[in-house]
Amino acid sequence: MSKRVDEPRSDKQVLLPLHMLNVMAIILSVAIILIFLASVTIEAFQGSTDAGLRSLAATLLPPIIITYIVFFTPFIRSQTRIPEFSLYFVFTLWSLILFILVSNYLSQRSPAGELALSITLTSLIYIYRTTPFRSFISCAYGILSGFLFFVLFFGVPD
Repeated sequence: MSKRVDEPRSDKQVLLPLHMLNVMAIILSVAIILIFLASVTIEAFQGSTDAGLRSLAATLLPPIIITYIVFFTPFIRSQTRIPEFSLYFVFTLWSLILFILVSNYLSQRSPAGELALSITLTSLIYIYRTTPFRSFISCAYGILSGFLFFVLFFGVPD
């Protein structure tokens, strides 16, 4: 027996494309941060070994700290629910500012760009572990939006 065209779609049929879109948003947002992070770290190593090691330290420090806090201590536990739009807005604005600073203003003398990118990625992981999935998705879409605003206003980074 064939399905009639005017029958409503099941929840699974509707949710699967949305789920796939969310997974792509997560993958892209993490990839964008990782590409920026790898790019500035490699650039620092090309400048000098000292700058490269400082860049690598700035890259590794936030994940080490957050891993310890999230997995081994009850130090920070999110008890309040943050509205998803607020997370989206904050991550959009933060990402836009971050990409502008990393691309144009931060130099090899200070690994501030690497530290900020690493903190952003680590924050995303922390939010994934401690908040509802919708909050995590809001952050991923915020990073994508910030990147697209950056490309729209400043072009594709070198």
